[in-house]
Amino acid sequence: MLQRTFEIIVLNKIFLLDTDIYFDNIRNMKLPTVTQSADMFSAMGSESRLTILRMLLNAAPNGMTVGDIQEKTGIANSTLSHHLDKLRRENLVYSEKDKQWIWYFADLKTMAALLEFLYNDCCGGKGKVNIGNKC
Repeated sequence: MLQRTFEIIVLNKIFLLDTDIYFDNIRNMKLPTVTQSADMFSAMGSESRLTILRMLLNAAPNGMTVGDIQEKTGIANSTLSHHLDKLRRENLVYSEKDKQWIWYFADLKTMAALLEFLYNDCCGGKGKVNIGNKC
């Protein structure tokens, strides 16, 4: 079985995404389609949404409350709600309600699948692929 590990550095924090952690069998892994991937990149195409996603990746696995995101970004609540909804619709983030708080998390499974989509044929599909390193 081909195993691919992606090393992602976000805000000086290293994430190792091993596709085997997120998918039972790489042959059964469903990669996003070109259209789905384009929609995900479109969602990240806003400076505010990209900033939010990077903050949530930096906070992983703990996530952040809406209030924390608002405080750090200075984005008005109604606008922030719109941005979070757009990221959620593309499965880049998910939320969980905890009593009176709503927590948001970067969806690392979706990020791993998106990276796998991008690097699927990198270096002729050879073994291990480390983002940021040469083939």
